Amino acid sequence: MEKLLKELLEANRHQRHDFLNHLQVIWGFIKIKREEKAIEYLQEVTDYLQGLRDLNKISHIELVADISAKILSLGLNKGFKICVPEVWDIEDENIPKVRDFLNEFWDKLVKEVLMENAIVTLTLNEGKIVLDVNNVNGEFPWQIFSSIGDKYEIRSLAEDRKLIYFV
Repeated sequence: MEKLLKELLEANRHQRHDFLNHLQVIWGFIKIKREEKAIEYLQEVTDYLQGLRDLNKISHIELVADISAKILSLGLNKGFKICVPEVWDIEDENIPKVRDFLNEFWDKLVKEVLMENAIVTLTLNEGKIVLDVNNVNGEFPWQIFSSIGDKYEIRSLAEDRKLIYFV
C-alpha cells in the first residue's frame, strides 16, 4: 500500500506539472491567434480528463488508485485512451491476480506499444479488459500480451486488432 501511495503522489506531481503545461500551450495558441488549434488542444485535454473520470466506475478502490497512478504518470498521450463505459466490478478474490496482471500488462504496453506511435484504446467493461491497437509501425507483439494472460491464468482471445482478456 505504501508503494501505491508513493506512486499516486508522484503521479499527482506529474499531473500538476502537465496541467500547467497544457494551460501554457492553450494560452500560446490564443496569443498567436490560433484559436482553432487552442480548441483542438483543449478537446484533447478534455478527452484525457474524461478517461480519468471514467476510472471512478471501477468498483475496487485499490485498482482505481493503481490504474490512475499509471495513467497520470503517462500524461496526455495522443496515442492512448482509456474507456470504462459502465461500472467495472471484479470479484474480491480476483483482485490480487488482476492487479498483478495489470501491472505487468502496463509495463509491456508502455515499453512495447506506446513507444511505437500506436493508437491504443484500453477498455474495461463487463469482466473484460480489451486492448485495441491501430496504426502500429511494424508487427504488433500479440504473443507478449497473451503470454501475460496465461501467466495469471486469465483467458485471452485475439480478434482482428483487439486482444480481449476475460477477468
